[in-house]
Amino acid sequence: MSNAPSPVQRPTFFQTIKDELALFRTGRWDRSGYLFIAPMLLFYLVFQTWPIIRGFLMAFTDYRLNYPKTAWEFTGFANYIELFNDKNILRYLSISVQAALLNVPIVLALALLLSILISSVKRWAGAYRWLIYMPAVMPVSVVFLTWNEIFGPKFGFIAALLRTVGIRLRLGILLNSETALAATVLVENWRVVGFSVIMLLVGIYSIDPEIFEAAAIDGANWWSSFLHVTLPLLKNQLLVLMIGSSGALSMLVPQMLLTPNGGPKGSTMTFAYFMYLQGIQGDRRLGYASSGYLLLAIFSVVWTYFWMKALQERE
Repeated sequence: MSNAPSPVQRPTFFQTIKDELALFRTGRWDRSGYLFIAPMLLFYLVFQTWPIIRGFLMAFTDYRLNYPKTAWEFTGFANYIELFNDKNILRYLSISVQAALLNVPIVLALALLLSILISSVKRWAGAYRWLIYMPAVMPVSVVFLTWNEIFGPKFGFIAALLRTVGIRLRLGILLNSETALAATVLVENWRVVGFSVIMLLVGIYSIDPEIFEAAAIDGANWWSSFLHVTLPLLKNQLLVLMIGSSGALSMLVPQMLLTPNGGPKGSTMTFAYFMYLQGIQGDRRLGYASSGYLLLAIFSVVWTYFWMKALQERE
């Protein structure tokens, strides 16, 4: 019979809440700790929890900011019926999926490559980490103003570089419906990849070097070590990144700042950007916009559950 210790079962979030409520009912609840977190808890309830509840309720109203009396006029599923009857919604969703496919796989693959390369460097590793992460902490306005100049049709860096090899663009990259979406997503990839690299580096640095030495003694090459040692031990970091990637479908900042109003021929009008415009233009239909974002939130929850379930099955 094996004497190996059984794995420790970590309590789930709901089990923790259940235990706390049980202590509260029996009078053994430690109130002092909650007094210390009360200011931050109040801040969270006012500025985080209440907006979520208000946004959820708003999704079932025809609230128009220009008409305050409509704030609590519930219309049931009328917003969703209108949403699904809109012939352009499928096009906006298609553009969102294209943007996500250009974002998530590329950022993840690039982050893995850069994190492996940086972790293998012994000199100037700190400088490389700083350079990779710098775009993530730069002001968003600075990032997109800079790239807007780089993509400039006449005096932009890319246009000038192409002219040196005899290629002249008829339209600017951001003014061409075939390249605008890819250009906006490229900027977003450049801006966010640093966070993914740092996240993966934390996991790589925490791996015991003796594991790699044992793999090398067993005859594993670089690819085998990466596939059977590094990747499995990075599952927690990869899970966090995959959960965070659900936001790719609600991408709107690059399109909003680089190609206002949907870009050339509406080529960058993602679903999230369309719903955003519904909330700030015309009657400012916040109720209709909230219904679209509620659908995106449901997708994020399903996406998160899928990856958490997949990780549990692998364990």
